[in-house]
Amino acid sequence: MQELAKVNAYTEVQNHLVRSHPLERQLAEYRRDNERVLKLGTKLGANAWYHFGIVDFDGVIDELDKATALPGTIPEVDSQATRLLAALRELNPVLKALTRYQTTREFKEDGYKFAREQHPILVPKVEAAAKAMDAYGTALFERELARDERRMASLAEDAPARRLLATSLALRRAVQRFEALAPRSDTAPFLAALSDVSTANRQLGATFDGMNPKANSSCTGYADTVASVIGHGRDVARDIKAKADPSQPARLFNDAYNRSVRDLESCQRYENRVRPS
Repeated sequence: MQELAKVNAYTEVQNHLVRSHPLERQLAEYRRDNERVLKLGTKLGANAWYHFGIVDFDGVIDELDKATALPGTIPEVDSQATRLLAALRELNPVLKALTRYQTTREFKEDGYKFAREQHPILVPKVEAAAKAMDAYGTALFERELARDERRMASLAEDAPARRLLATSLALRRAVQRFEALAPRSDTAPFLAALSDVSTANRQLGATFDGMNPKANSSCTGYADTVASVIGHGRDVARDIKAKADPSQPARLFNDAYNRSVRDLESCQRYENRVRPS
């Protein structure tokens, strides 16, 4: 019970990070918006502005501090949680100072001096925090996969719960491949992972078709949403291979995946009520 409580607390932290702190995107926007302001010797007009939108981590630090202090040990996650907490504490004062700097318009008073001084301090701290966030999320993700693989092995081959887990596991592995993609990536591993998802999803659909009573609409909806994820994923791979911009299908892939997570949770709740294991 202690272990479960600690994992749940760690997962809440991760959900908070995903919802509110897309650090890599925020850093890219900060660099883009302030390119001229941060460049020494650039002549700036009266309408020049300093934009800073990286939100501080007060809430996350509080949640993570409480989670790490809970009794019990999660060896594969605890060390990453400690590393992340240290990185966020290092970064947080800089974020607060620069947020105040923008809010009070002090850049109008000092001619962007403080912004330029803080820039070489800010960037490596943000990059370190982003790496720590990624390592923390990966540790939780891998633990969850291992747990579900053990659970799946204990279920009957044709049980709906096993088919659901098999599809979910294949999909999460495909998401890992998706997140590893870059503009010049080899898309073959991602496409192979999508093929595995397709196979698992077909088997899931066949299981739903043979069920009595019939599967709930949230369950059949899950299979349909997974099919949509596969389609958008293949569009991403197509655009990368064609050296086109994959941002639109990538956004649709993410949206469909998030929808599939909600559908899966609804399906599992229904199945546990109707057909408890």
